[in-house]
Amino acid sequence: MADPTARCLGMDDGGPCTEIATATRPVPLCTPHRIEVAMGVVPDALRRAAGALDGAALGHLEERQARLVERARAVPVILAGAHAPRVYVIEHGHRVKIGYTTNLRDRLGSLCLRPSNVVLTLQGGLDLERALHAYFAPYRLDDTEWFRYAAPVRTYVEERTKQASPSGEELVLSARSELVAAVMAAVGADRGVHLGTLLPTVAHLGIPDRETLRQRLDAEGIPVRRTMRTSEGAGRSGVHRDDLVRLFGPRLDVSN
Repeated sequence: MADPTARCLGMDDGGPCTEIATATRPVPLCTPHRIEVAMGVVPDALRRAAGALDGAALGHLEERQARLVERARAVPVILAGAHAPRVYVIEHGHRVKIGYTTNLRDRLGSLCLRPSNVVLTLQGGLDLERALHAYFAPYRLDDTEWFRYAAPVRTYVEERTKQASPSGEELVLSARSELVAAVMAAVGADRGVHLGTLLPTVAHLGIPDRETLRQRLDAEGIPVRRTMRTSEGAGRSGVHRDDLVRLFGPRLDVSN
């Protein structure tokens, strides 16, 4: 049992404390000195515990899920409206939300967050989202899509961002990016534009071939139809006016 007459072993102004110890095990200290020790020790202990948690093993993945996580490719953030499925990582405080959407602008609005909160978007949908949820399961906050922004999560985000943009430029596009503007200008008053016709007009954007053009159009959420008719004829793949209207509204000019 504690000795009610034991004196605190703490030092005050170079001399021994004169207070009765609050407890004698393991070290007899009075209440003020116990608080002082706690203030010095507990924060460090919490930091060590958090560090140990950050180093915890990541969640187990099936082979297919592991491939999805490893091969996930960062793509530009699209804020123009509807787009192809994208997995997003949105930061808020010391946590991130990992989900997928076909309209990131609306999703941000429903969360009352800003585009600057988006730290990563990946090409993919529900399967990739589930794989990432399983991969970062040790950091998941209850049964939600929110996760602690622990070191492994942050590292994954930074690695994917760096791979997609080695120069460090942000992967955020406005509703009227240069490619979108070029497509709209090429369509003009026509029903659409064939990829073969569009390609020479976007070469200055670093798009050397049709495959790259398809990838860039997909990143913008612009679908490519396998066959379509324009004033040049029918039977070739291209971008249809109706799809642009659905994505960007009825005005297909590039003045705003």
